[in-house]
Amino acid sequence: MTVHVVAGQFGDTTGAMQSLTDATMQAIDLKAGGSVTLPAPAGRAVFLYVVEGTVDIGDEKVEQYTRVEFDQSGDEITLTATDTAHVIYGHAPLIEEPVTARGPFVMTTHEEVVQAARDFQAGRFK
Repeated sequence: MTVHVVAGQFGDTTGAMQSLTDATMQAIDLKAGGSVTLPAPAGRAVFLYVVEGTVDIGDEKVEQYTRVEFDQSGDEITLTATDTAHVIYGHAPLIEEPVTARGPFVMTTHEEVVQAARDFQAGRFK
């Protein structure tokens, strides 16, 4: 098992990127039968995405190209690979407001996203 820390911390390892939003992001490689236990801090948005392979989380099998969002109750999450797996795992503070996305633009309303796209196309972004 290898955990590549992109942002945040895992054990004694700190990611090379300092997140402006206190997000933690990790890329995890697991061999078949390998497992890892990850922190799932209370009050944070916690998710994972299986890029390759299949992992078990408790009694649930999570297959390739599947995103899982966890509740914010806090605890830890143990992943066990049923075959070679690559997983993206992260957690961040809750946004506590609506989120709308279109392409690279993320705003709180559809109208704001449309306006951002128009501004970009008009060359107003520098």
